[in-house]
Amino acid sequence: MCHFAHASVETDIQNYLQIAEQKQLQQNITWQRLMYADQSQNSEVAYDGYFYAKDGKNNLKGELEADVKALFINTAENQSIRCKFPARSRWLIQQLNIDTEKLPIVKCPEFDQWINQIKPHKATLIYATDFMGNPSSMFGHTLLRLDPKDQKQLNLVSYAVNYAATVSGEDNWSYAWKGLTGQYPGEYSLMPYYRKVKEYGDFESRDLWEYELNLTPEETRFLVEHIWEMQHVSFPYYFVSDNCAYRLLGLIDLVRPNLDLKKQFNYAAIPIETLKAVDQQDLVKEVVYRPALETQLLSQAKQHGTPLAKVAHQVAFQDVGKAQPLLEKYNQHDQAKILEMAYDDLYLQYISRQIDADFAQPQLRQLLAERSQNDVEKQRQEPERPKMQPVEGHHARNLSINVGEVQGQKFIELGHRQAYHDLIDPQGGYRLGTQLLFLNGNIQYRDDHLKLEHLDLLTVNSYNPIQPFKSPITWGFNLGWKQEALDHGNFSDDQQHGVVNLNMQVGYSLADYDRRHLCYAQMQSHIQGGRSLDKGWRVGVGPTVGCMNIWTDKINSVVQIELPYWEDQSQWNLRVGSQLQYSLNSNNALRLNWDFEQQDHKDWSKVGLGYVWFF
Repeated sequence: MCHFAHASVETDIQNYLQIAEQKQLQQNITWQRLMYADQSQNSEVAYDGYFYAKDGKNNLKGELEADVKALFINTAENQSIRCKFPARSRWLIQQLNIDTEKLPIVKCPEFDQWINQIKPHKATLIYATDFMGNPSSMFGHTLLRLDPKDQKQLNLVSYAVNYAATVSGEDNWSYAWKGLTGQYPGEYSLMPYYRKVKEYGDFESRDLWEYELNLTPEETRFLVEHIWEMQHVSFPYYFVSDNCAYRLLGLIDLVRPNLDLKKQFNYAAIPIETLKAVDQQDLVKEVVYRPALETQLLSQAKQHGTPLAKVAHQVAFQDVGKAQPLLEKYNQHDQAKILEMAYDDLYLQYISRQIDADFAQPQLRQLLAERSQNDVEKQRQEPERPKMQPVEGHHARNLSINVGEVQGQKFIELGHRQAYHDLIDPQGGYRLGTQLLFLNGNIQYRDDHLKLEHLDLLTVNSYNPIQPFKSPITWGFNLGWKQEALDHGNFSDDQQHGVVNLNMQVGYSLADYDRRHLCYAQMQSHIQGGRSLDKGWRVGVGPTVGCMNIWTDKINSVVQIELPYWEDQSQWNLRVGSQLQYSLNSNNALRLNWDFEQQDHKDWSKVGLGYVWFF
């Protein structure tokens, strides 16, 4: 009898393998994506436990056949392929129309407990805006939230899927280099969403945008089942290419075989660009804006006025009894505003680990107690949602053409930038005061010569305006190559030579609460190297001031004045750069630019009119 049953199972297996062969199932796009197949039909997965066939990594057909056979094997609790690889098993059963009654009864308490805790019904793609304090987050970050049915108001307790680099705590200066060169393992993890809101929205002061996807409950569950399968799998993590955004696109591609979102991002996967790709496929059902705690606090300061905000900052760090004389100067409504801002200010400093818990916790309780004695209704108002959401902003890459005159000679320039956002770019969907440029260069044709005008390998600037609650540092750096008005080590009004250039800036900035007008003052250091310099190198240092202004929704400008003192020439060098832009739309703009230099009673000037296309 046992022999007969075994023969029957073998017959069933052969029948299903024959069906798989007829359907060429190993070529099916979903199977290819479940196996992470590359163009050579080998799997990207290095973990041996991901495969049932010994040569499964390099033989996807053999792996499919081994998986079909594994479905019919009697196993111990939690050991069945249906427990370890539920998405893969479900898909094979559906594609081969396998009668589940012919399969062994399986018990998967570990998987069942895990999936029942998540209760996946719908998925929401989360975008955390850029954060200059971490190289891996300078372009922003995406993660995926999984919501149960009918839990719209309680989505903070939902679970989120995050794909990130696993970093050793000992790494410091090598962190950026290792992240750029794929030396960290990238892994999926699952955690309560409120933890990421606390990390991004509270600790790092990053606004969150939530894009609910129109995936069906079945597609969402299939996606989550696959996350379970990836518990021991990692891929080399690259900050620019194979990153959080790239891998999350792969999950969406998996459940929507007609899509190929990942293919659009073979070289660079900037999170906001991947989000736009998702939006363009009509995958977004609803958009929710979740402002960071600092955004909410600054919104209160704007609503209630800077004078009250400054008083609130004083009250936040004084004993409430000692703060009474300050509060008594104001009416009940203003006292309520001050106490609410003081509480939020102190709480933000506390969770940002700027102050000690021994002081913060009792002080927070005292502020709450004082506010509870005031009968005035809550004075907090929700921050105004930005006019444009991130997916409506300009694309990261651009091409430009600029024509004009330099030192009396006509020129034409062609430019290209790989990423991401410049101070003069159309500001809709971005934060004013953030600049991140990667591989940004121009070539210039002038006087019958074609030359490289400049090439910025990396430029980072973070303009953090002084506010009533803190005075953050504004900082930045630029590493690249540029043409300087030099001849034999001296400033020239008719010659230019190329130099390797490193600039570093630090200072302070001021802005209005809407960040439509921002001005800054910094000290800037310059280190340059090139054959046109007397010693082959030179250093300079001096003040830099500038302003960024959004005059209308279509017109904005940037003006910057630098005054470096060059040690090799013992001279000051005045530099003025200005740009005025008219945005035709988010991805097309006209620019008027003027640059001027003066040193040793000699001038250098350049004026141009340009067009920029973002793509």
